[in-house]
Amino acid sequence: MNVELDVRQGGFSLVEMIVAMLVLTVGLLALAGASGLFTTQIHVADLRTERMAAVQSVVEELRATAFEEIDDLEQDSARTVGAFRIWWEVDRPAINLAHLTVHSSGPGFVSGQGWSNAVTESVEVSLSR
Repeated sequence: MNVELDVRQGGFSLVEMIVAMLVLTVGLLALAGASGLFTTQIHVADLRTERMAAVQSVVEELRATAFEEIDDLEQDSARTVGAFRIWWEVDRPAINLAHLTVHSSGPGFVSGQGWSNAVTESVEVSLSR
């Protein structure tokens, strides 16, 4: 009696399983790397929001000040708002116009250098009488 057996079986070969695991591992590592980048970007955005809120607070104080009394504030005398030190320079191109360069220094992220506690940024603001 001659019996032929069908030896074809369903399923995956060992090579296919190794390739699938490799693809899955690469994908998970990419996801982990991207989540670290996203966390950094969110932290950078939070600090920039805090910085701009501090600058806005000082600018609002200056707007409430009598126009003639607005003058330079040196870096040595900078105001501290939250985690940021803020100072400004005043330029008066006309009798009823003041251009302010508002500087802020505090924590931040510098591209290529990483996190620093002494990142300085400037904002230009114009005030009129």
